[in-house]
This record gives sequence, structure tokens and C-alpha cells, in this order.
Amino acid sequence: MYGKGSPFCLSQGDLVIVPFPGLPEQDPRILSDDVRPAPDEFCQKCGEQRPQRKPAKTKRFTPLSERQKKSERLFITEDEAESTVASIKPVVAIVLSHSCDVDNSDFIRFALVQPLARLSAEEQVDIRQRTPGKHVDAFYLPSTERQPESYVNLDVQFSLQAFHLGEGGSFFSRRKKRHETILIPFEDIIESRLASLGAEGLLQLHRARAIHEMRPKEVIEFSFKGFAPEADQEDPDRPQKLVCRRLRWPKPAWLAGAATAAAAAAPGSMSGEPAPAASPAPARVEDIKP
Repeated sequence: MYGKGSPFCLSQGDLVIVPFPGLPEQDPRILSDDVRPAPDEFCQKCGEQRPQRKPAKTKRFTPLSERQKKSERLFITEDEAESTVASIKPVVAIVLSHSCDVDNSDFIRFALVQPLARLSAEEQVDIRQRTPGKHVDAFYLPSTERQPESYVNLDVQFSLQAFHLGEGGSFFSRRKKRHETILIPFEDIIESRLASLGAEGLLQLHRARAIHEMRPKEVIEFSFKGFAPEADQEDPDRPQKLVCRRLRWPKPAWLAGAATAAAAAAPGSMSGEPAPAASPAPARVEDIKP
């Protein structure tokens, strides 16, 4: 199920601690950082060019519905966003984006990971055994030295902008004979990694995701030819460094005592596999010689 995660890159199948964003209110409170003058518009009543809408005021916490009621100019272009009062919660999540997309995309997709203990005993058995037709939204994750038994909640998927996870970089790949764009992860993100799915684990995850989306009436089998050549091999020319920052997301409470639970469980924690070996300690940027 599990493999050895790279100490210098974030990959598909990594279980890491990231912020889960949300809107705590149905009617979000908009914050305006500046005052935007309303452009002159043609008035059909008087035939003159005059402001038709009021500019948004600075740093207000008024609900969006009230701002719209006053005809304030918000979301005036398709790609313009407004700041709002939001909530963030540190969670364990698994990287769903392909490793190439992690390096090249502006957004990285995740699915929430939750402790198996939060469910009933019957549900836990069904998820462990992957009973056909039951809990197709849950992908079982055996316990490791850093986490208790858990599951991927495929119903709760979300994306984070890549700059929350690292900084952009590039290098010349002699293997591919071209420059490659990459994401250089933050040190704390890599240190928070609880486990990383190996090739077999990734195939099982892909199968679970397909069944979750298709909801077949009968059990169906998938035939995979494996991953693309070199897909699971890290480029030897890739920079061996991480980016340091002061921010560090705290561990969710359910991870407390994970080592004790793993030690008390039977070898392989019902998966028939030993817990994965810990990844080597990542090097800090200041420790890397140019």
C-alpha cells in the first residue's frame, strides 16, 4: 500500500497536513481593501455621463447581500475576487493531482482524510474489507507509525493554490533535455507528511475514485498497464532543496496517540503490510550548497 515519499517534492498519494478553507456564513462578509471609483456610465434618464453605482468602501464587514442591495461595485470583472471573512482548519489530506500537475498547475487537488474510529464498528469493517456497493466514498488507509487507521473521504475534495504549498522553480533536465518547471515544497509541508502511497496503493486509489464516480451496479474490474515510464522515478537533476518559512500547520487532534495505536495493532494493521519506513529528514534551503 505505502511507499517511500520523496524528501524534496510533493507527489500524488502523499498524506500531508494542509489548511481546509471554508465560508462560515451563508451570507459571506466582504472586506474591501481599497475604494474603487465608479466609472461614468450613461444615464438613460438625464442623458449624461455620471456614476451609476456607489464605490465599495474600505475594510467593511457588511454581508454580501447588504453590499449588493446598496449597488456597490463588487466583482466588477470576471477574474476579480473579493476578500471575505473565511475559516481555515488544519486537516490531513491526500494529494489527488498528478505529480506533473503538482509541479505545473496553479491549483493542487486534495481529498480529506479522516480517522476510521469516527465511524461505527460495522462501517469500519465494510471499509476495511472494501465491501462491494458499500461506502464507495471511502478509501481505506491502514495505520502507520504516524497515523491511526483512516480513510480518504472522496466526497470531500478541494483545491489549494500552489503558493500555499511551496514556491515555483525550474531546472534543466538532462534526461528530458529541456527545462522543467517545478514546485519547491515548503519544509513544513514535507515534514508533515504522514505517509505516501506506493505504486500499488495509487492503483487502488484510482480504482476507488473510478467506482466513486461511476457508481456501477455490479463489481467491475480495471486493467491497468501501469504508470508511464519514469513516472515514479525522481529526476536526478531536480534541485535537492526545500523552502523554509515560519508558518507551520498544527496536527489535527485525532493524530495524537497515533504511535501508541499503531504499536497496539497487529503487525501490518490489518493490511498484511508493515508500516512504511520514515522518510529521511529533508535538507533545509540554507543547508544546500550552490
